[in-house]
Amino acid sequence: MSLLDQILLFTGKDKKLKEYIYHTIGYVPNNIDLYKQSLQHRSKSASNTKNNERLEFLGDSVLNTIISEYLYQKFPYKEEGFLTELRSKIVQRKSLNEIANDLNLQQFIKYEKHHIKLDKTDILGDALEAFIGAIYIDKGYVKTKKFVLDKLVKNLLDVDKIAEENRNFKGLLLIKSQKENATLLYKHSATKSNGKQNIFEIELYYADILICTTQGFNKKDAEQEVARIALEKLG
Repeated sequence: MSLLDQILLFTGKDKKLKEYIYHTIGYVPNNIDLYKQSLQHRSKSASNTKNNERLEFLGDSVLNTIISEYLYQKFPYKEEGFLTELRSKIVQRKSLNEIANDLNLQQFIKYEKHHIKLDKTDILGDALEAFIGAIYIDKGYVKTKKFVLDKLVKNLLDVDKIAEENRNFKGLLLIKSQKENATLLYKHSATKSNGKQNIFEIELYYADILICTTQGFNKKDAEQEVARIALEKLG
């Protein structure tokens, strides 16, 4: 950090927030007003040019892009359904609320404290997304991606554990079938080839009715995917 950056960071208005941003994202903020807006809940400002809703919208899109890219590279042989489900688990409000709390972001959030309980709302998760939006505008995609991956994904999330929990759709479907006393059958069709890999086709029958069919590059993943689709269709 240069001498000028140190002077800007540790002196003047918003000193505490500037220090927090520097120690959290690793960079001196260029536009501190962006970060202040990202932490301004609508209960404190009805104007969408002053509250954090627009930045939340942007941050949500940026976060989804970064997580999608990360999962795409981390799980090169997983189906689209698996990746979509895993991403939704990572960016769900409960997870974002917990991450924001771990980052101690709540100390800077401005909201109507007399009428709103922070732990009963999604204000924390919304503010985190808005904060990510502010980083994106202030520092660009590359530095925002570094913050998300280094501070959130690698430090505060156990993606492998979430993935393991996420993939047990067969277990959930089995529990459902037992509760409803319904027969459950995975029927494997002849293996096809795309010229490079074998492709498994699986039909799923629930209560003797064909519910859905899917394909996959390995039997285990294909069964998980067809079970996931079946759970969605069966409610």
